[in-house]
Amino acid sequence: MLLLGRPIRYGLAGIRAAPGASDLHRISLLPITDRFPPMRPILCAATLCTAAGLLVPAAHAQSLRIGVEGHAAGEPVQAFVGDVVRLQIIADFRSLRAAGLAAYVTVPEAVFLIQDLGLPGQVGTQPFRAGPLFDGAQLATNLLLPESDDVAATVPGQQLDLATLFGLGSRGEVSGEGVVATFHVLALSPAEGAVIEIDNNPIRETKIVLSDGRTERRFARTEGLQIVVVDPVASPVEAQGWGRIKRVRTKTARYLSQAAGPW
Repeated sequence: MLLLGRPIRYGLAGIRAAPGASDLHRISLLPITDRFPPMRPILCAATLCTAAGLLVPAAHAQSLRIGVEGHAAGEPVQAFVGDVVRLQIIADFRSLRAAGLAAYVTVPEAVFLIQDLGLPGQVGTQPFRAGPLFDGAQLATNLLLPESDDVAATVPGQQLDLATLFGLGSRGEVSGEGVVATFHVLALSPAEGAVIEIDNNPIRETKIVLSDGRTERRFARTEGLQIVVVDPVASPVEAQGWGRIKRVRTKTARYLSQAAGPW
């Protein structure tokens, strides 16, 4: 038998008489503990958790998901052709202290057009704008991969790369849940369920940078976003007012003309 990791032995030296007992009941078997030093009831946290059945998973529960501005998580998302959908990358680090992260996103090419949120004069499309969670951190990578890139040429869809990291002289780390960055997409064509995905594979591996600035850890869970895109012109007129249809149709024509460029 084990008690707090120490063996308990029974023997003749442990046979003692109970006061006032009859000869038949005078003998009681007690453990021999005199040879061992007094034991302190020291239990590690893991032992207590195991006894209560409350062991915390080793992967913790850090998650990264894509959400829509103004929408609660899990709500169905629907947009009309011509709408600009304002998206958010939302991280939940729980109690983990993070100094940054690297996130990779793929957007369906035929359904959405990535909007450039960078400063005027910058080269290429810079799709991300920093969110409040990493306030003061640097956007080390903010890029829509061009078609000439090997990854973009191989992987279907449009690839967006994001990396944010605290630099010297900043607060250095964050925890809890919040918006890492925002990006906007223009709905170009109808789709029953276009999925904007967070890439998490050996080629494009989304990771957390821990507070030491060097150690990396994968998220326990990543979650993309499904959007239903509806063509307002093809939809029944009675389902919405003519003013809505006219406004969206005009906006769609304008955006599509801008995306196509000069003839």
